[in-house]
Order: sequence, then C-alpha cells, then structure tokens
Amino acid sequence: MLIKIYAIIFLLYQLLQTLNGYKLNVPRVLLPFHSSKLISFTLEAKGDSENQQQDLCFVWSTSKPDIVTITPIYDQNADARASNGGGGGVCSSKAIVSAVSKHAQRLTSIILAKEIKTDKIIRCDVIVDQISSVRIRHTTTHLFLEDSPECFTVEALDAEGNTFSSLEGLPFEWSIINDASSSSSSSISMSSNQSELDSRNVLRISKFIHSEYQVTETIKQLERDGQSGHKILIEGLKTGTANVQAKLIDSFYKDTLKTPLVHLLVVANILLDPIYPVYLLPGSLINYSVYLIKQTSIEKINLPSTQYYFESNNASVATIVASEPSTIVGVEVGSTEIVLIDRNMKDELKLFARLHANQPNMSIAPPTALVHVVQPDHLEFLIRINGIWQENRSPWILESGKEYELMILAY
Repeated sequence: MLIKIYAIIFLLYQLLQTLNGYKLNVPRVLLPFHSSKLISFTLEAKGDSENQQQDLCFVWSTSKPDIVTITPIYDQNADARASNGGGGGVCSSKAIVSAVSKHAQRLTSIILAKEIKTDKIIRCDVIVDQISSVRIRHTTTHLFLEDSPECFTVEALDAEGNTFSSLEGLPFEWSIINDASSSSSSSISMSSNQSELDSRNVLRISKFIHSEYQVTETIKQLERDGQSGHKILIEGLKTGTANVQAKLIDSFYKDTLKTPLVHLLVVANILLDPIYPVYLLPGSLINYSVYLIKQTSIEKINLPSTQYYFESNNASVATIVASEPSTIVGVEVGSTEIVLIDRNMKDELKLFARLHANQPNMSIAPPTALVHVVQPDHLEFLIRINGIWQENRSPWILESGKEYELMILAY
C-alpha cells in the first residue's frame, strides 16, 4: 500500500513538472564522494519554448549543503532578467552541483530551482556514493591503421550497477598491454612521467591537447599537468592486437579500481582494385592492385611485399601466378575468393575470432575479391571508328586502305 502511495505521489509530481513548463536536463544525479577530487555536474533548467528559455531566471538551493553544494552560473543577461523579476541579480538557468561529502557512504540531497517570476519550483535528486567498479565505454574495438584516433571513456558504477553522472577531474592511468599470445608480456602506461609510446607497439595513446578533438577544460588541465582524465584518444600504429586498461588514481581506492581489459584490433583499411566480382576464362589473367587508405592519403602497396600476399581459397579454380604475386589466373570453371593476407595479422585474426566466437558482430575478415571462372557463351566484336567503339549490330562501312582497331569480347 505504501509503495502505491509513493508511486501516485511521484506521478503527480511529474505531472506538476510538466504543467510548470520548466524542467531540468536530468532528474537525478549520481556523483562520487569527495575522496581526493571534488567532482561536479552541471544542471540546466529548460523551458518549453525558445522565448521562455531566454527569460529563465532561477534561484538555486540545496537541502544538505554538507553533502552537496550548488554554484549558479550567471550569464551576461542574468542581472537584467533578475531585476525585472525582483531577484536582484541572483539567478541563472545553469548551476554546478558538487559532491563535498567525504564520507564513503550513500547520501542524498535535493536541489531546488525556483523561477523568480512565477515562483514555480523544479527539483533534482543528487546521490553521493563511493565507486564500486569501472569499465571502458567504446564505440568500436576495430581501429584502422594510421587513421583518426578513437575516443575511449571510463564509466564508473556504484554497488547497484548505476552509472555515475560525472567523473570530471578524476585522474586515470591508461595502459596498453600486450596480448597473452604475444612474446612479450610487458605493458606501456601513460602516466605523469610518460606520454609517448614506442613506435614498435600496436597502439598509441594521444592527448586531447595535442589534437583537434573537443573535450572539457578539466581534462585538458589534467593533461597539462602530466596526467590523464577519464577520456583518452587511441590510434593504431601498426596492424596487430593489444589490450587497453584504465586505473583510477586515488588514495582511497588505491589500486583496486581497474577496468576489465578491452581487446583492440588494428587493421589496415585496404582497398582492392578491381572491387567488383571478376569473370575469367580458364587460362586468362587479371592483375589486382592494393591500396592502403590513410587518414589524409591513399598509398599503393606494391607486391611482392614483406607484409602482404594473396592467397586463393580454392587453387583448383583460380590461383596466384608465382612470378607475379598480384596476378590471378583462372584454372577451371568455378568460383573462389582471393584473400589478401597480412602476415602481422594472420594469427591475431584467428585469436580474435576465438575470443569473440559468441559475438558475430565483433568478427572481422581480411580483404577479399570474388573470382568466377567460366566458359564463354558467345563472342562480340567491336570496332573503333572515328574514336568511337561500335558494335556489330549493323554492317560496318569501312574505308579501303585504312587501319581499324578491333576488340573481341567474350560473354
């Protein structure tokens, strides 16, 4: 019965919020307690219309200032709006919520925002708790060689599995760790005394201050101080696999808060030419070109290569010419795939497939070309007259004593 009453009260409150025409960007905020760094989150009041948004003028308060503080953010028009509403220049539409409690226990506070013209109130619940676990959020585990870096972000969770609203200001140590299958088991970290990775490694951790990517000033300041924040950029240096891990640097948590390893695969963004399925006659040849697509350029890879080579899935249908490693010859009627093998990735791709056997969307295949070996059905003649190729659908009228170029097409 008590649960039903609370549910009704909550629904009535949400209805009043809607009728007010004002709302906050989030109804609830979860912040880590103040162990070594003060963590904050920005609340923003919004109106239903653009005109209403421009006229917003709120006074902010917190029910428990010993747990959570609130600091309004004033814009250049705040004083004028406050004067019209009688607020005397003490209002804003944004405020910074900071968790000041230094107790490692779950505590709550209520933030109230009062619109001074209408006296309408909107609220936000702020929960302060200790971090129970961390993990890395990412959009992909496949990185292209020498391409734009990918952003990786640490998320923190409480004991109930809820995600913290902000980790701004917390320093993290990011590490690139070799695979267990690698001959080396060492790891390379980006901490206060090391910001560049050895070029022999598969991945490189980059700083936001050295890139054109947008990030908060808090993270930029951490990087200027020789540390890293909860967001980082990672780019591929060479094809291969590696693991990434982040650890929270905090005296309270010590070394207990580490993210699970994230397995990353760096592959070359390869384009084979021709890109369309090829039809060959038995004994006929076709030459393939290989291009490496980089962030700002396209580079042709010449074969033979110390890193790349072609392989046929069915050599009885089509095979690679021994003296010309980029040339394919048709053998007998059938279809097969010609695969471009990266010597650096041959074993890694098999390992990656085993690690993600239950995740089909995580699989990745090497560049392939489809080859059909067929017998011709009919022939067609073309002739070049005045620079234009003409079919033999009508009688050709040729000038005596003049040479013409003929082309035979097999279908």
